[in-house]
Amino acid sequence: MKKIKIANIVFNPFINDSRVLKESISLANNRYKVEVIAHGDKNLPKKEKKENFKIIRLNYLDRKVTKSKFAKLKIYLQWIKEVVNYVK
Repeated sequence: MKKIKIANIVFNPFINDSRVLKESISLANNRYKVEVIAHGDKNLPKKEKKENFKIIRLNYLDRKVTKSKFAKLKIYLQWIKEVVNYVK
């Protein structure tokens, strides 16, 4: 039987998100193919394997550079577009 793919998308770097961590572990233990898609950070790896699932971090938002609300919105929309393209 083919594994069903699950993408958990979070608007954080996925460092201390215990709810999504527990959910991802549980799904992966029940034979789902799980990937967590999170915001990137300079000090975090872009791809990581944790327990029995993958973490993908897409880096768009630089809080030091992005000051205006319009610029942040534009970057968030680019991030969402990238997530949708990745999940396809």
